[in-house]
Amino acid sequence: MGRSQASFKERDAPQDGTRRQGSEQSRQPQASFQEPAGDGRQPGGISPEKAQEEEGTYRLQIIIGDQSFSAKLYENETARALIKTFPVTLEMSEMNRNEKYYYFSQEFPANPSVPEKINAGDLMLYGGDCLVLFYESFTTSYSYTPVGYLEDPTGLAQAVGNAEIQVSFQTG
Repeated sequence: MGRSQASFKERDAPQDGTRRQGSEQSRQPQASFQEPAGDGRQPGGISPEKAQEEEGTYRLQIIIGDQSFSAKLYENETARALIKTFPVTLEMSEMNRNEKYYYFSQEFPANPSVPEKINAGDLMLYGGDCLVLFYESFTTSYSYTPVGYLEDPTGLAQAVGNAEIQVSFQTG
């Protein structure tokens, strides 16, 4: 279910380099604009042409409990760097009842843009070190680097629940 920007709170890594721990902070939207993505489901709200251009052959399995979800990763520098860390199991935290996130201890290459819409199943990088798995769809004005998306996010929201969870990422 989409959320309006007025009622949607998002996290922010403070400018001083510290990370917020558990408290929600508002962040200022980036001054950026992207053309509407069209009518169909487009991962990360990018245009169909851009999605086709960026979609690579990287395949990923995301395992949550006893459920496995197939994902495709984009052919971009961020996905190539991130995939080098797989297989990995992450303890992902809950945020805003629409996403799970994990801060890595390392930075990844980032090329953030403002998606028109984030879709359930989108996998994105916030900043240079925060991997985010979205399980609800909504509009946003904040910047993320698209990494990939679940081919079928059906059942994802139920699988992740509303607490911290372990999520395994495996190539193949």
